[in-house]
Amino acid sequence: MSKAVIYYSLTGNTKEAAKEIARKLGAKLFEIDLAKPLPRKPAAKMLVGGMQSTFGRTPKIKGVPDNIDYYDEIILGTPIWAGLPASPVNTFIKKYGVADRINAVFTFSGGGDNDRCIAQLSKKLKNLKSEVALADRHSDKAKDNKEKLEQFVKACDLADKRIGVEMDYLTVPYYNMICEKFPEAQLVDISDLFVYARSIKTEEEIKMFRELCRIADHGFTQVSRMAGIGVSEKEMSDCF
Repeated sequence: MSKAVIYYSLTGNTKEAAKEIARKLGAKLFEIDLAKPLPRKPAAKMLVGGMQSTFGRTPKIKGVPDNIDYYDEIILGTPIWAGLPASPVNTFIKKYGVADRINAVFTFSGGGDNDRCIAQLSKKLKNLKSEVALADRHSDKAKDNKEKLEQFVKACDLADKRIGVEMDYLTVPYYNMICEKFPEAQLVDISDLFVYARSIKTEEEIKMFRELCRIADHGFTQVSRMAGIGVSEKEMSDCF
C-alpha cells in the first residue's frame, strides 16, 4: 500500500514532525499551502486564519500532488487554529476526494485544544484510526512530543496489519502485553506454521538429534538394567 504524509505548516512545527513521520514510515512527503498567503503581520495573520477555520472556509491551495489518487493511505498534519483544523486542510479534505483514505492525523497546538479539532475531523474522516496531539515547540509540553511521535508512528505502521503468534504456547500475560503494545494490529494464530517450520531440519540438526537419541537410548538402557524393588531414584540417576 502507498502512503503519503500531507501537511500544512505555518510556523514550521507541523513541517518538522511531518518530515520525521515520513522518514520513519518510508512515505512520500507533500506540503500544501495557501495559493494566496495570509497577511504578514502576526495579529492580522491570526485573525484571518482563525476566521477561515471558524467559518469552515476552503481557500485555494497549492502543493497537492497530481497523482493524489495513487496513495491509498494518507497521514494528515495540521496546526490548530481557533480549536479547529487549519483552513488549507479543510480545502484538501473537501475538494480532493481524499477523506476515506485519511487514516491518521497529527496536530499542533499552543493551547491544548486538540479534542475539539479531532472531534471535528472525525466527522469527516470515517476511517480515522490514529491521532496524536503535539505541542508547539516553544511550549513546556513540547518535551513529550518525541515519545508521542514514536507511538504515533508505530500505530500508523501497524494499522490494518497482522502479527502472527503461536497461540498454542502463548501465555495470557504475554498476549495482553502484545495487545497493549500494538493496539492497531490484528493477532493471527499461526501455530500450524511453527509446527511445519520445526519439522524442517538441516543436516547439522539431524546429526545433533541422532546423537541426542543415542545418548537417551543408552541412558534408558542402563536405567532398565538397574530398575527394581528397593532401588532409589538417586541410585538410578547416578548411572547417567
